[in-house]
Amino acid sequence: MKRVWWLKTAALIFTAFAVAVVVHGAGDAKFNAALRDRWEKAGLAPVHPASDAAFLRRATLKLAGRLPTAGEVRRFVNDGSPDKRAKLVEHLINSPEFADMMAMRYCQMFRVKSEFPINMWPNAVQLFHAYLRDAAARDLPYDRMVRALLVTSGSNFRKPQVNFIRGHADRTPEGIAKGVMLSLAGVRLEKLPEAERQGAAAFFSRVGCKSTDEWKEEIVFTLPEHAEVVARTPDGVVCRIDSPQRDPRMVFARWLTSPDNSYFARAFANRMWYYLCGRGFVEPADDLVEVAADGKVVLRTTPELDALADAFKRNRYSVKALVRIICASPAFNADWKTVRTQQELAGELFAVYNLHRLEPEVAVDALATVTGVHDRYRSVIPEPFTNLPSGTPAVKIADGSISSGALDNFGRSPRDSGSISETRLHITGSQRQWLLNSNILFQRLQKSANRIFGKRKLNTDRRIEELYLVILSRYPTRAEREIIREHLDALDKKQRWRFWNDVVWALVNTREFLLYH
Repeated sequence: MKRVWWLKTAALIFTAFAVAVVVHGAGDAKFNAALRDRWEKAGLAPVHPASDAAFLRRATLKLAGRLPTAGEVRRFVNDGSPDKRAKLVEHLINSPEFADMMAMRYCQMFRVKSEFPINMWPNAVQLFHAYLRDAAARDLPYDRMVRALLVTSGSNFRKPQVNFIRGHADRTPEGIAKGVMLSLAGVRLEKLPEAERQGAAAFFSRVGCKSTDEWKEEIVFTLPEHAEVVARTPDGVVCRIDSPQRDPRMVFARWLTSPDNSYFARAFANRMWYYLCGRGFVEPADDLVEVAADGKVVLRTTPELDALADAFKRNRYSVKALVRIICASPAFNADWKTVRTQQELAGELFAVYNLHRLEPEVAVDALATVTGVHDRYRSVIPEPFTNLPSGTPAVKIADGSISSGALDNFGRSPRDSGSISETRLHITGSQRQWLLNSNILFQRLQKSANRIFGKRKLNTDRRIEELYLVILSRYPTRAEREIIREHLDALDKKQRWRFWNDVVWALVNTREFLLYH
């Protein structure tokens, strides 16, 4: 019994020590030094940190896909701990919501969509989404996950990883290679010379796919016939493969996930930087190569991206470790504004946090948090008909074929190509019109203030404060309080019944609500 007690105590001490190391040592000195070195050379003004309220909102939306609650804002702002930001990030990346957000991003990368043009089918979509979410939750090393996606054979209804290869509108060898290189290496295959295009396609020339007696089930396999495959990587390495003794997909997977590979770690690190900071070090964030005048393929990178990719590799391709490093960086912690004359350059070099709009799913879910009502999501084409449970957040939608008018209006990715640009993050006139004039949103907003206040008897100041904390995740300024009081006092008592709902409507129509800042 004493031995069991001692082992349990030792385990608890070790766990506490490990958590402390994670929380306090989350940043990467080399990466942060690369950022600061670039800022110093550019002569930028000192970087000012974002307020605690702004950081809380930014981190919670980016990592958990939701607004922080009023209680979370109060606790975080009033917390005097010097490491509270690191602890917040640690809490968020170990939450179920983080797994949902990463699964959504993976599904966009890997074209998870049941209907045309991907035709993955609903059963396979749910299986693949569950696998990706589980991988995010348990922090499956990214290189291990990618190797499984590339080399697994079997049923699309029983082996979730095979749906990565199946998830292409064009399932010819070149079509598969195009999607694989875009998603995993940041390489636009169509930009490369003919030799590189055909060479990359050869790695997938022995992929076979056959139907079974089960409806929509397909088996992915490597063709059993003997063939001499001559493949070529984008960096010019020629591979002569005796198939099926050596599976060309395995040869490609070993090349791609090798620590010496120039593309793999940079491609994912640049994507994650884009997801969390609004822009990639290299833009577009999934296009890392260009072809020089002499026909050579040239890698596009920056010292900061090199340092971030090296940190990703040193941490054995842990996605959560990569997120910790980004969130601990001075760039992610920076305020959104600086000296006016330097604002544009500071934005390019991440010496300020770049303003950018919430992702479509996150924006719609944020509105649902305010109104207390989620959209209903169902498939348009019944193969089989999918009807998601009431209250399902948009972030949790597995299938790219399931959407809504609001999601489409805010630019949800159709998941046809896996390109980052498929998700549209601009504020448009159509979105403004919908926020200002939608009857559906109007009806939901009519009950929002009372729902937020609940049965509490709050005075005017407390009501203003509560709305700002719930909607904008911060305390109102003195000027904002005075403006709202003036409008309320100017109204006849008979007209005040809908005043607070109008305040809610005004706040959700602000740029502050729609933007990461």
